[in-house]
Amino acid sequence: MKAIDWLSRVGEPEIESDTECINVYLAALGRRSCAIRYVYNLNDVITYTKVRFDPDWFQIEDNRRLQLLQSINTTELEGFHRSLKDVIDPMAEHVMRSVQRHLVSQDLQLQKVAAGCALEVCYQYTLECALQAESNGLFSKKLRVFKQGRWPLTGSDGQFIVY
Repeated sequence: MKAIDWLSRVGEPEIESDTECINVYLAALGRRSCAIRYVYNLNDVITYTKVRFDPDWFQIEDNRRLQLLQSINTTELEGFHRSLKDVIDPMAEHVMRSVQRHLVSQDLQLQKVAAGCALEVCYQYTLECALQAESNGLFSKKLRVFKQGRWPLTGSDGQFIVY
């Protein structure tokens, strides 16, 4: 995960491999019918993250995360989360530096949201790997979108919005 150049291609025109990995992720979400919409400027990013945000696709991911966690004994859960934290915490500084380098904005709140999304996928992917559970590989597919240098923003009005 440290090798990923987080958000390195935000705002750039899409390439075929962007669309391919986003479609794989959408299929894992059960959203094959979503049209992909790429946004190319920060005003659109702000609009979709603050105004037109639809939490529905986050709910699908959260349900998948909860299904994974159900396979852990409640008494082991705290230790398991500490172990995940040991993996994820070192990523925070790396991710934030990458966000500051690639997200052409002085808006600290927006930078923190972008970094938070990247760190969340690190947690989700690590959880998926650690539990070696059948989760349809949702989080590894989401990580591939970030590996492309993209930032998946939200689903809105039958579209999946990507920066």
